[in-house]
Amino acid sequence: MDREELSRRLMSTFLGELEEHVRSLNHDLLEIEKGAGERRAGLLKTLFRTAHSLKGAARSVGVHPIEALCHRIEGDLAAAGEALPPALVQGLFAAADAIGGAGRQLREGKPIDAPALAAVQARIESLSAGAAPAVALPTTAAPEPPS
Repeated sequence: MDREELSRRLMSTFLGELEEHVRSLNHDLLEIEKGAGERRAGLLKTLFRTAHSLKGAARSVGVHPIEALCHRIEGDLAAAGEALPPALVQGLFAAADAIGGAGRQLREGKPIDAPALAAVQARIESLSAGAAPAVALPTTAAPEPPS
């Protein structure tokens, strides 16, 4: 198998994982929004793990804008603990939507809208007052989508 074929396969696997992770993020955020009760702590840990897994997958295929946004999500979740404010939950929903949109763009063979992802990242950063600052990763030069 040549490098190009390997890259296509890795991207295809990443896009499948991305869809699953976005569904998981939305599901868990919805549960938290509903009140979650005693399950809240577990849901927050799951959200963190999902963001972490998606960050690593994005890094492995060189999709740095998604990696940067997931890094921001991780930092905000870690800093907020169980005191996740409703406004930040809404920002995290927007982040999940933006990540899903970027995945659709890649699947369609289009370049991702890195500035849109960076804008969502800035939005959730502004909503997470007091959260540990995340290191911004490059938001340009998205990899070529699979052909």
